Amino acid sequence: MTIKDPLKITVGMNIFIVPNNRHGSPYLAEVVKVGRKWAEVKRVGSAGGYTDRMCITNWVLDGKGYTTPGYCYPNEQVWRDKVVLEKTWRALLDSLRYGDARKGVSISDIEAAAKLLGVTLPKQDDE
Repeated sequence: MTIKDPLKITVGMNIFIVPNNRHGSPYLAEVVKVGRKWAEVKRVGSAGGYTDRMCITNWVLDGKGYTTPGYCYPNEQVWRDKVVLEKTWRALLDSLRYGDARKGVSISDIEAAAKLLGVTLPKQDDE
């Protein structure tokens, strides 16, 4: 996730972390240190001193050369909105995957939808 208008990450700021596996539960973390590229985050309420590193440009936890252990969001609602968006997008793609053009849909309708969704359609030859 790249934040288009990045929030200024500050010490003491709370963020929402979603682990990149089925076994972990999302949790709230606090930013405890901010550097040029990384921010150190610690689970809220954690008694230990363990921290994770979060990339401040793409809000991904550092996997230290392996797959990222999780993704960070400014708050829980931003994550929930992303989940709904992805499910809705998948449902749209799945519904359009097979079959002919829907009855009553014109080429200009398809071109308008493609423009709205940022899809580049192939050039059509006039035959």
